[in-house]
Amino acid sequence: MASDKPFKNAPPDEFFGQAPEHYALPVHFGIYIIWDRRRGHVLSLKDGELRFTPWHQPSKHRAHWYWTCVEEGGWLSLKSPVSGQFITAEDDVLGVELLRSSMPGSNQRFFFREATGGGYRVFFQQDESLVVVQSVDEHPGQPRSPPVALEVAKQGCSDEDTGEMIWVFVRFYG
Repeated sequence: MASDKPFKNAPPDEFFGQAPEHYALPVHFGIYIIWDRRRGHVLSLKDGELRFTPWHQPSKHRAHWYWTCVEEGGWLSLKSPVSGQFITAEDDVLGVELLRSSMPGSNQRFFFREATGGGYRVFFQQDESLVVVQSVDEHPGQPRSPPVALEVAKQGCSDEDTGEMIWVFVRFYG
């Protein structure tokens, strides 16, 4: 595997099956596996739920781990080539959750900014502003029904200090 940067928690070369081209910022029609740099888990859409799965968890088929990048008007959206579902960010009283949606819209528009140490900070469009999202391991006193739960992080904080979600994109070619 030809990687641009070494990452802690990175899956071994054998994990990917076919060789990825490199770690990269997503581009239109690129196909990627996305993993969270902090936890080392892969973003997947399985049985209708968006979740982070440990990369070492056995799985016969890994098609639900691939994402196609779609660019529209300068914004990036991520679509499952298996289900046709888009990743969407929804804001509610508990924070921001990553969900799935069959229709692209403003909440499917993402922006990625390079993070210290590699990978990309994740932002999404909410009305006329960008919201940066942060990983949440638990909501004390709240049931954790969504498999992926996020919180809005304070603008201007260092990604190393706040626990913001840092995604690494591993690009595959056809």
